[in-house]
Order: sequence, then structure tokens, then C-alpha cells
Amino acid sequence: MQDYIPPEWTPSQLYGLAPDRFLLKNGRDLIHAPQWAQLHRENDLIWGHYQRTKSNLPPFRTAIRLSDLKTYCTCGSLKTPCKFTLALLLRHKQEPQAFTTTAHKPGWVTAWQKELENQPPNSYKPFAPETKTQVASGMSELALWLRDLIHNGLGELPHKAKSVFDPMVHRLHDAHTAEIAFSLKNLQQAWLPPKKKPKNGWEEQTLRQFGKLYLLTQAWHRYDQLSAAEQGDLRIAVGQICGRPTQPEQITDHWHVLGKRVEVKGNQTLRRVWLHGQNSGRTALITISERKQRQIQHWPTDSLIQGTAHFYQTTAGHHAEFDAQQITLDQPQPSHTKLNTFNQIPAAQHRFRQQQIHNPWLKQWPIQFYNIYIRHHHAQWWLVDQTGSAIKLKAGTRHDWLLLSHNGGRPITLFGELLSDQYEPLSLKDPLTGRWLDLSAWGFA
Repeated sequence: MQDYIPPEWTPSQLYGLAPDRFLLKNGRDLIHAPQWAQLHRENDLIWGHYQRTKSNLPPFRTAIRLSDLKTYCTCGSLKTPCKFTLALLLRHKQEPQAFTTTAHKPGWVTAWQKELENQPPNSYKPFAPETKTQVASGMSELALWLRDLIHNGLGELPHKAKSVFDPMVHRLHDAHTAEIAFSLKNLQQAWLPPKKKPKNGWEEQTLRQFGKLYLLTQAWHRYDQLSAAEQGDLRIAVGQICGRPTQPEQITDHWHVLGKRVEVKGNQTLRRVWLHGQNSGRTALITISERKQRQIQHWPTDSLIQGTAHFYQTTAGHHAEFDAQQITLDQPQPSHTKLNTFNQIPAAQHRFRQQQIHNPWLKQWPIQFYNIYIRHHHAQWWLVDQTGSAIKLKAGTRHDWLLLSHNGGRPITLFGELLSDQYEPLSLKDPLTGRWLDLSAWGFA
């Protein structure tokens, strides 16, 4: 058998696999730790032991399949990749000669390899009738809760927001509507923090969110009267990404990884990955729940994945599950693309608003901006186009100065998510190499 040659991943691509910057820092600190032992390789598998501080405890067993970047570790971390698998991958990148080639795999590696080989492909999860009933019950209670709040007035809400919001948040979790529960909790924490003065504009923000939530409850009461695509929008809005299409749309292609982001919602970590088909021109959004899916593939930004996207029925047509066969670093080829590409901000916002006419609960839209500038004004970062139109960068973005300095103030090309009044950049096109750089790892490369 010919020895597997892994792609020459860049540090930026591998750093971007980390679910957060804290784990990335910890993983980098462990790359050359003396606790590593029994580093071996066989074809596309690498593995090793990490001896824990207490010598009487068994070492952590860590393994990676390089062909699709699936990982295994006995540390028990809920994050993937964990700091040990990330450190092992970076060690192999920096020092491949440290791994001894062997044809004799230990039993635990063989067992994991068989588990991967026997793993069934992704399949559409049915929207169970009992789940539908529970969601409908939760939506009815939410509608009543909203009507009572509006009837009693919102004037006293800042003084008792936590006691008002928390019971409904817990009820929505029980009703399998975690996305709505998270939105409600986020609204309370962002605008009506406990024991603090409410933020300016809380009245407008609260009414706007309440209006969208009430519209959702009324739409859910008419669920059976809606089209399959509209039903898909409702399921995604409440956090139920499931439902088998009557005629599933499956597209096999070479998919370019445009960008990704990790979002923590309660005890669940969601990884959103944007893909673009080189031949089909389709854009796919893959949402991965790290709590529910044990074997997770990791796709570096700007890599190409050969695989099949199975699209859910929605009005936007982005949400999909994905079966990947191979990951490469081949340069993506120009295609007759349907990717939303703009050099003027109002045009992009208009496109997003058009889509929200069909789905009022649509939260983000994939947008590539070119010939765009980064500016800092009045303690706020902005994207500015050549006409002077501007949009805020999402609050909390940590790479603003790096974006500004990367091109010396010259126009740049970004891919990211357009929100209602903000833009969150996910990747930056390097003008020298033409490759896309993962922004989540900036400051570490």
C-alpha cells in the first residue's frame, strides 16, 4: 500500500480548527510537552499517548485520521478537537520525523479505525410526531406569555427580567425549541442584565424581538398549511434541523470551504461551516452539533472537499448535511458561481432583506465583499465601500487591527455573515497568494 501523503496545511488552517482561542493556546503549549510518548504513524493514521501528571493514572490515548481529520481522545473533553488532538496534529505538522512508522497498531487504534469504517453515512432525521406536539405546546405557551407581558406593559420589565425570562427559557428547552430559548436568554442578558441599568434602546429591541417571536408562534399554529420549504424555515427557527424531503436534493461536487464559526449555546457547541460547490455553484451551510455527533470531520478553511451535500427544504436553500470523501488543498477553480458577491454594502443589505421577506427569522446571509475598506470611527469598527456606505463589524470581533494592517489600509476581500445591522468576517483573501485565511486563528500564526 502506498504511504499516505497529507496535504501541506498552513498554520492558519490548522489553528482555525480549534473551537476557541483558549483551547488553541492550550493546544500550542502541549505541542512539545515531555509527556508525549509512543508517537506512531501508519498510512493516514497518527497516534500517541499523553502521560498525565499523576503517574498512577493511565495516559490519554489520542489519534487522528489525516485523510479527513477525524479525531479520537480519551480525555473526555466536550470540545473537538480537544487540546491533545490539536497538539498532536500540530506536532506532526512541525516535526513529522518524531512519528515512527509501524505496521502494528495497538488494539484501541484498530477498534477506532473499524468504528470509523462502519460509521453509516449521514441521513435525514425524521421530525417525530411527538417532537412536533411538544414544539406546538411550547409555542402556545410562548404566545400566551408574550400576550401577558404586552398586556401588563413593559415598564417594570427591567426590574424583574430574570424572574420573568428564566421560567419561559426553561420551558422552551423542555419543548425542544432550544434556539428560541437561547434567543430569549440572549435578549435578557444583552439588554436587561440583572442588577444593572438597562441599556439604551432596550424598549425598541425588546419589542422587535417579541414581535418576531409572536409571529413565529402564529406561523407554527399554521404549520400543516405551509409549503415544505416554509416548514423547513420554521423547524430551523426553533432549532429543529431535521425533516426528510419528499424529493431530497443531493449534489456531489468539489466543495470549497469558505469559512466557519463556532457558537456556544448553553451546554451545546454548534459549528457552522459554509461550503461552495465548484461545479454546481451552490452554497451549503453545514451545522454540526458537537454534543450530538461523536465522530466529527474537521474541514480547514480554503480546503476542497469532495463529497455530497443533502439539502434540506428551506426557502434559502442553504442548510444541508454532508458526506465527505476526501479533503485536499487544491486551488479552487473559478466557477459560474451563485455566491453572493458585492462591492457595495446597500446592495448586499437589499439582497438580505429580500430573502427575509420569505423568512423573517433568517439571522445571517453569506456575503463576499470585495474592494471594501476597514475603518475605525468613534470607538467602533466599520466596513466601508467606495461610495462611503458603511456597516458595523460585529461587536467582539478580535482581529480588526489585523484586518486594517494586513493590506496597509488598501481595499480587501472578505467572506462572512451579514446580520441585520452588522457583518461578521470569517475569512480574508490574501492578495499575494489568492488563498483564503481563517480569521478565527489570527494573532497566533
